[in-house]
Amino acid sequence: MSTTLSIPAEIVEHLRCGLHMELGHATEEIATLSTLRDRETHPDWYAEPLQQLDATRALLDLVGWSTTETPEPVEIDFDQHQSILVGRTHRSARYRARPDGR
Repeated sequence: MSTTLSIPAEIVEHLRCGLHMELGHATEEIATLSTLRDRETHPDWYAEPLQQLDATRALLDLVGWSTTETPEPVEIDFDQHQSILVGRTHRSARYRARPDGR
């Protein structure tokens, strides 16, 4: 049985913003990997950032890629999207905890 997470309308834009940032993190990781010497012999190196990219895109498809004039609450299957939701929350908390903001 899955757990449904209700995201209030006033939070959806914050979630969307974080997801767009998450796309950037995944693509940066892929770009870095693509410059490594042994990349051709280690395609498995790409597995995690590609999974992160796919998970982020799936959640953006659900919450919407752009801001709307009248935000709506969103119901999310937490079990299906847990990795990206928990990962994003963890990275956001770590970012805010650093004195230099990096």
